[in-house]
Amino acid sequence: MMNKINLNAPPLQGIRTSDTGSKGKFQITLRNMGTDGAYDASFVRAKNRWEKVIMNDLPDVPAQRGIDWFNGVFGTGKAANYSIDDVLIGYSVTEIDGMPSNGSNILGQAMPLYVRLNSKPVSPTISGMMIFDKADFDSMNFVDVELIIAHEMVRNKDG
Repeated sequence: MMNKINLNAPPLQGIRTSDTGSKGKFQITLRNMGTDGAYDASFVRAKNRWEKVIMNDLPDVPAQRGIDWFNGVFGTGKAANYSIDDVLIGYSVTEIDGMPSNGSNILGQAMPLYVRLNSKPVSPTISGMMIFDKADFDSMNFVDVELIIAHEMVRNKDG
């Protein structure tokens, strides 16, 4: 059974966190929330690029009772609820609308879902989502796919 992915933007949620970060390096945790793992290595390479460039560590966020860090976007029926250091990004490569020749042209979407409220002047992301159209990705070379993933990944950085 295929999960029902919600392409409607859920409301951005905020959580107050500690103002002190650990003294470690910036970390992005990826979770493939779909069933297609063909592009997992591209997601990991894009993540590794950002982890080399972003220098500031953020406060860890403990698991929160009753919260799904992905806000039900992936339609799995299971809450993603665990501690996060520094950002959690869920992703899926799935059927959205097929190739642009079908009259529609949705490559994908990415956005933050939960942010840290007490950080100033921005509200750094706690969790975010990325969803891409499998037909579009399948028509591209892996270099372009990785660049698109890296570009969309930064949309998850600040709320």
